[in-house]
Amino acid sequence: DPRIGFRLEFNSYEYLLTQFRVITRYIGLLFFPVNQNFDYNFSISRGFLNPPSTLLSFLFLFFLVGLALFLYKRWRIGSFAILWFFLILSPTSSIVPLIDVIMEHRVYLAAAGSFLLFSLGLYHAYKTFRAAQKIKTYISFFAILILTGSLTYATTKRNMVWTNRLSFWEDVVNKSPLKARGYVLLGSAYWEKGLTDLAEAAYKKSTIVAGNGEKANSILALALLYAETGKKGEALSEMEKALSFNPMKSPDIHYVIGAIYAMAGYNVKAIENYEEALNKSPGFITARYALGDLYREMGFYEDAINQYAEIIKISPNAPK
Repeated sequence: DPRIGFRLEFNSYEYLLTQFRVITRYIGLLFFPVNQNFDYNFSISRGFLNPPSTLLSFLFLFFLVGLALFLYKRWRIGSFAILWFFLILSPTSSIVPLIDVIMEHRVYLAAAGSFLLFSLGLYHAYKTFRAAQKIKTYISFFAILILTGSLTYATTKRNMVWTNRLSFWEDVVNKSPLKARGYVLLGSAYWEKGLTDLAEAAYKKSTIVAGNGEKANSILALALLYAETGKKGEALSEMEKALSFNPMKSPDIHYVIGAIYAMAGYNVKAIENYEEALNKSPGFITARYALGDLYREMGFYEDAINQYAEIIKISPNAPK
């Protein structure tokens, strides 16, 4: 789980300040959809002048909102299009902090207002452009052809990144080389392909660039890899290191620790951690599966049946 070990490292006020820059970035992407990134390493604004682009972004957005209000009685469709953009973004770009300060998909619905404004602008330009009808038709045709062609090319290039998990997360780490989560998930993609050396390198890189709030996630990912490949000593050593960064163990971290102990052959400790994960989150089905499977491997069939039966209660349609 990419969220293991991650936590908010900013308050509501800092999140709001950061959103001024984030929304400006969204607007930039609408006009120039280049350098798109699934997982930005976006710095937090700690004040209007830290960084200075926070104040500039605020003034720019303030101008747009003022423009929308100015247009309300003069051109209501244009006013609606601008206000729609800000209204749709408000749940994720206001004072309610989210772990990810910027995610491009949040602007999809909000962009409808921008597209409406753009279309109306093109139509207005066509109607007011003074030239022979034939010339206007040719200019419009080539303008649409260039616009459609360039956007089609950009979309095709971006879709190639989404072809598989490896290309996807390689693109992320290339664009956010100082963010740990991309390396963790790239390592997971390598691991799935059986490329354990590359997976280990990616996990180690994540532990180097990770901040304190990300250390536990990165180190536990490396510990899991060591446990899976039979390096019990290294796995337990990394696990202990992870706990020093995150002593307040969440259900996810208890589950991962349990899995490491299970793979290392310490079944009693594995059971303790699986059960602790379930005490904190009784509906944690993945942990129940792991606990049930471990009981079954140990020959404690009644205990295993109890765990599987509990899963059926929680999720009656669970096929496993």
